[in-house]
Amino acid sequence: MGNRHIPRSQVHDWIDDIDANKATHKAAINYLLTSQRGLSRFVATQAGQVAVGSRRKILFIQGAILRVFDLASGKIGKVTRERIAEAEERIAAVAGDMLPLDDGFASRVRTVEWRAQAHLVDELLMSLFDDDELDARELAKLFFLMWVVVEAVDAVWKPGADFEGETEYEYVHIEE
Repeated sequence: MGNRHIPRSQVHDWIDDIDANKATHKAAINYLLTSQRGLSRFVATQAGQVAVGSRRKILFIQGAILRVFDLASGKIGKVTRERIAEAEERIAAVAGDMLPLDDGFASRVRTVEWRAQAHLVDELLMSLFDDDELDARELAKLFFLMWVVVEAVDAVWKPGADFEGETEYEYVHIEE
């Protein structure tokens, strides 16, 4: 684990607000996406492996992840290719243990103790797996890609002095 966890309720509230008020967050998300060109190129390259309809969703989710870090305060450094490779390597080492995409998938992901921003990963699990538009294979690709984004961004994020994150992770279920 890198930084302290952004609290689950805060992550959920911000994601809901970003989704409900896209226009309000659009300028900040566009800035964050363009300021992270290396990460955006990586995501775009990987998005080439998923269905065309999912690419727009991927861009929005990547922007929402960056925006959550932005809203949590502090500074997001440049995500380098090395940081992305480190995140890919760590996740690839456990990805096989997470599969198949069955009812136990989310629980298996939650057992990975070193996850950066575990509450944000939980939010990804909740929002992606409630999506009926994507088949299981696309969901897996999208989830693992966005998990890489979370890990890589957390590695370069320096929370503000006023950030009061959580040192311990405990799963919190949030009903929609």
